[in-house]
Amino acid sequence: MSQARGGSPFGLLIAILVSLVLGGAAGYGAMRYLGPQDADRLATVDQQIADLSAQLNDSNRRLAEAVEGRKRAETALDAGDPATAALRQTLDSQRGELDSMADTLEATSRELLSEKEENARLAKALAEARQQSLAQDKAIENARQEATSAKASADAALADLRQRLEASEGEAGQSLAQLKTEEIPRLEAQIAALADKLAKAEADGTKISAERDALGAQLARSRDVLKNAEDMLARERERSAGLQAELDAARADSAPGEDAAPDSPPSAPPETAEDLPLIANAPRDPAAVDAVLARTPGLDRLSAEDYQRLRSLLVSGECVTTGLQSVFRSVPVVTLRNLMRDLKSGC
Repeated sequence: MSQARGGSPFGLLIAILVSLVLGGAAGYGAMRYLGPQDADRLATVDQQIADLSAQLNDSNRRLAEAVEGRKRAETALDAGDPATAALRQTLDSQRGELDSMADTLEATSRELLSEKEENARLAKALAEARQQSLAQDKAIENARQEATSAKASADAALADLRQRLEASEGEAGQSLAQLKTEEIPRLEAQIAALADKLAKAEADGTKISAERDALGAQLARSRDVLKNAEDMLARERERSAGLQAELDAARADSAPGEDAAPDSPPSAPPETAEDLPLIANAPRDPAAVDAVLARTPGLDRLSAEDYQRLRSLLVSGECVTTGLQSVFRSVPVVTLRNLMRDLKSGC
């Protein structure tokens, strides 16, 4: 057991030295792809590894010295010498110390290997992060170049649009100036001329309408007067016929006495309707006047005062024409005709 433990420190030393070499190479390779902060962290780990390596070297040196002293002591000592037994006991004690030192060295080696593995893992992770960072930087640079190109294209399009806009504004300004100086005054003049024509046409239309209304009213009055005259002529003819019949009857009654008075003057020829005098100022029956006025059209426009004045004039025997002219500015022809007919007035 002691011999096995006595040979183990040299193999462990070789393994540790190989690990240090490999770890240093890995650290150097990682340093090429790491940033300042990552390099500082690896430098700290490397310093720890260096300290452990120094402790390991010191332990190996002490272990080698102890083994060499043991060999010399075993060679020089006599097995039968009592002092040899004491020395052998001392060597056994030192062998225990060496075993303890070997255990410590093994633990330190394991810790060193663990640090190396962590260092390698960290270096790999940092290298991958560095690669990702480089890829991101490249993507950012590509995006920046694309943005620069897009901005240049947008600036060119904007400049072209601004140029076209300025050109269109210049054309629009010229068109607007032409409208202000030529088209708008021409249109305003046309509008003014049309307004004058419209006003004149409206005035002429109003005048023509008034003249038409006046002519219509005059024509209606003329028609009413004509109708009234025709009615008066028909009534007078009827009246003349009645008077003629009465005259003929009177003559027939007086025929037997014609021989008794031969010296009497001949009778006058009968009068026609045109020869009858127009009798005015003959009082009329108030009830008959009221009845005629009630059914005569056109009198509903009169006020109560004008209506009473007309009634009084007609009852007193005044001419129908005179009575109507006293209450109307323009005598209604139909009203005149009906009153002259129903009151049997000749005027």
